[in-house]
Amino acid sequence: MEVKPFRVGGGGHRNTVELRWVERKMTDYRGSASSGSKNITLTSRQQSASGVSDGLGVLSAKVEQLEQEIRRIMQQHPPLEGAIGGVESPSVDGTASASNAGTMEVSTERFTAMEIKVSSLEPILSVLHGEMNRCIAAVESLESRFQQEIIQTQELRRKMEQYDQSIQAVNTSVSQFEVKSRELEHRLLNLSQDQADGTLLWQIPNFSKVRADAVSGKVSNIHSRPFYTGPIGYKMCVRLYPNGDGMGKGTHLSLFFTIMRSNHDALLPWPFKQKVYFMLIDQNFKKHVVDAFRSEPTSSSFQRPTSEMNIATGCPLFVALSKLTTSGLGYLKDDTMYIRVMVETEGLDQHLKQFDPRSIPLSTNN
Repeated sequence: MEVKPFRVGGGGHRNTVELRWVERKMTDYRGSASSGSKNITLTSRQQSASGVSDGLGVLSAKVEQLEQEIRRIMQQHPPLEGAIGGVESPSVDGTASASNAGTMEVSTERFTAMEIKVSSLEPILSVLHGEMNRCIAAVESLESRFQQEIIQTQELRRKMEQYDQSIQAVNTSVSQFEVKSRELEHRLLNLSQDQADGTLLWQIPNFSKVRADAVSGKVSNIHSRPFYTGPIGYKMCVRLYPNGDGMGKGTHLSLFFTIMRSNHDALLPWPFKQKVYFMLIDQNFKKHVVDAFRSEPTSSSFQRPTSEMNIATGCPLFVALSKLTTSGLGYLKDDTMYIRVMVETEGLDQHLKQFDPRSIPLSTNN
C-alpha cells in the first residue's frame, strides 16, 4: 500500500504529514516475524524453542492487527488531493473559495485525528519490535547450543566407531587364539600315539564346532600331527576340509595327504612312490569308509620338499556329509570322529637297510 503525502495549510499544523514510515515500519516488523519463524523452523528439533515460536506467532498476529487498524484509519480519511489542488489554484469565484475553505477545515480536523492515532501506535510498535528482537536472540542462542550438541554427537559417534574397530580386532585375535589352542590340544591329545611305522590314527573331537567354523569361513581346514614312515623316513601329515574343498565343497568331507620337509630328506629316495590309504572309522564297527591312491612320480606333490610342505593331494569327495549321520552307523559318536591313514612302506626297508651298520662288513685298518 503506497501512502501519498498530504499538503495542508493553517497555523499550528505541519505543512507536510507523511505516513510512509508506517508502511515501512510494518513491512520491517513483518519481515522480522518471518525471519524469526524460519529460525524456529530450523531449530524445531529443540523442545525449548517451541515456546519462542509461539511468542513470535502472537507478535506477528499483533503486528497484522495494527496494520489492519492503520489501513482502516486511512480508508476513513482518504487523501484529499482534489481539495488540496483547489486551495493551490486560485479562483475568481468567491463561492468556490468559501467551499474550499470549508473542505480544508474538515480535512485539517481529519489529519489531526489521524496523526493522534498514528502517534499512539508508535510506542506499541516499538515494544513489539523489542519483543521480536528478544525472541530472535533467544532462537539464535538455541541454534548455537544445538550446533554444539551436533558437534559433540559426531565426536561421540567417531569414538564409538573406534571402539567397534578395537572390539573387532580383539574378537579376531580371540578367534585365532582359539584355533591355535585347538590345534595344540589335538597335538597334545595324540602326542603319545606318535609312531614311525607309516600309520596315523587321528582323533577329531568337537566336530560340530570344527565344521561350523569351516562353513562360516573362519577356519576352512585343519591339519593332523606329523607322522613318519620310519625312524629314517618320510615326514607326512593329513589335511581335512570339514565342509569340503573344490568339487566337494559343501557336500563332502575332503581329505588330503601332504609330504613335509624333514631332516632326513637327503637319505630318502625321491620322488615319493608309496601307496596311501584313508579310512573313516565306523565306531559301531559295521561299515568303515576306505579310499586309496598311489602317488604320481611326476607330480610336484611327491618331489623332495623345498618348503615346509608340498602341495596337498588326495580325495576331495572322500565321504558325503549326509552320510556322517546315517542311522546305525557311528562315524560321529559323542561329536568325535576318527580317521586312520596308512602309508605302504614296501621297498623302503630295503633302501634303509643300507644304513644298518650290521649289514655292512667291518672296515679293516690299513
